[in-house]
Amino acid sequence: MTGLTGMFSERYTFDDIPDQTGKVALVTGGSAGIGAQIVLGLALNGAEVHFISTTPAHGEETESHTKSALTSASTSSHAYAQRAAKGKVIYHQLDLGDLSAVKAFGEGFPETIGGKEKGLDLVVCNAGIGVAEYAKTKDGLACHFGVNHISHMLLIHTLLPLLDSTSQLPRNAGKKGAVRVVMQASQQHKLCPSDVKFESFEECQKDIGGNGNYARSKLMNILYAKELSIRKLIPSPISNRILTISVHPGAVATDQEKAAQEPYGLLGTALVAASRVFFMSPEQGSESALWAATSGKVEGDEAVVQKYQGAYLTQPNDSLGNETNQAKDMELAKRLWDISVNVIKDKVGVVIDY
Repeated sequence: MTGLTGMFSERYTFDDIPDQTGKVALVTGGSAGIGAQIVLGLALNGAEVHFISTTPAHGEETESHTKSALTSASTSSHAYAQRAAKGKVIYHQLDLGDLSAVKAFGEGFPETIGGKEKGLDLVVCNAGIGVAEYAKTKDGLACHFGVNHISHMLLIHTLLPLLDSTSQLPRNAGKKGAVRVVMQASQQHKLCPSDVKFESFEECQKDIGGNGNYARSKLMNILYAKELSIRKLIPSPISNRILTISVHPGAVATDQEKAAQEPYGLLGTALVAASRVFFMSPEQGSESALWAATSGKVEGDEAVVQKYQGAYLTQPNDSLGNETNQAKDMELAKRLWDISVNVIKDKVGVVIDY
């Protein structure tokens, strides 16, 4: 299924992905929809893909289906048949609403994959709460704030030493921007209320409606990628080795639309029905993230890397600068960062001092 919106979008199919053999990837929210397609696309092209899902039944089912797809593809006439024979997929159960568990997972990941010499080349932060009713995490955070933003900020912080060491492994030596962090954002950040200022923790916790909560969290994803690049990546020796990008997947028909039925009733039901006709498929929706994670166009010399460092992409191409002025406001980004650092220190004792 392409859907009417997908007919007008750039494509970056699984066939377009460069050889990922020898690379290790981590995908959050990889058991369904866009995330499952990101996992599949990377694995079919030779990567060892670790993915996170909260629900074991869903994670195990996706792991099984992906392994079957790898076996089938490896004996087919696909261009990536030989790569698929080398691809791997491993499921990990993790509740992103539990920051202590996120901390333990991130800190233990090098051992999980068999040592830091194995490396971690790609992280795709895809998991997130969609347009849903307001709720709180185990840590007492608003779910959209806690899961979509804080958990990923903590996870990336714990993984940065591994990402840095991976950028210096022989397979990435001299390749600027080869190691990447991709944040799954959304054009729905444009629906974030203009009075969102990130002036306090209480503001981030405030319920502003299903769509408002989601839009605000997607704004957070974009601002986080920008602020991470400014605070940690650009000023440090790893600036040209690790690249962080946020992306818009497009209007995609996934199970997230079903969550709109609760806060929006009949209107939400209508949205689900319409999405099946007008929205693009999860496979096409995965293409922006896959392009950001794998395209050779975003690595090279320093000028190329700096062009994309902290950037926001709306299609699998050079579609830069389509975020709102709110999403370009680095004072907002700074205030969000400061609030988030304090939350992480308060909840799990982790100090982020960059």
